[in-house]
Amino acid sequence: MSSFKIRPRFRQHFESSPKEIERLFRDRVENDNDFCTCQATFSGSHIILNIPKEEQHYWSPQLSLSIEEDEGGTLLRGLYGPPPSVWTMFAFAYFALAVAFIVTAIAAYSYYILEMNSKLIWLLPAYALAALILYII
Repeated sequence: MSSFKIRPRFRQHFESSPKEIERLFRDRVENDNDFCTCQATFSGSHIILNIPKEEQHYWSPQLSLSIEEDEGGTLLRGLYGPPPSVWTMFAFAYFALAVAFIVTAIAAYSYYILEMNSKLIWLLPAYALAALILYII
C-alpha cells in the first residue's frame, strides 16, 4: 500500500548544466504557449510555476522547482503543493487548536482535582476531531 503524499516530490537528473536547464525553462515558458500556459517566477536556481491568475483559487497548487549542480550534470527537484499562504493558514489553525486543547485540558484537570463537575472534558475529543478534519482537508 502506497502512502498518501500531501506534497508530492520528484527528482530528475539531466546531463546539461544548471544554466542550460534554466535557459530552456525560460525559453519554453516565454515562447511556447502550447507547452506552458502557466506563470513562472525565476529566482536564481529556483523556479515557481503557478496557474494563471484568472484561473487561480486560494488553494490552487504550484510547482516549485530547484535546479542544483550535481555530479556530471544537473539535479532538478520538484515539489507540488499549495502556496505558502495556505500552509501558514493551516499552521495557525493547528496552533490555535493545540492552545485550546491545552487550556481546556488544564481547566478540566483542575475541576477534576477540586472534585467539581465540569463538562469541559468533552471538548477534548472535539478538538481532536477538528484536528483530524483539518488534516483531511
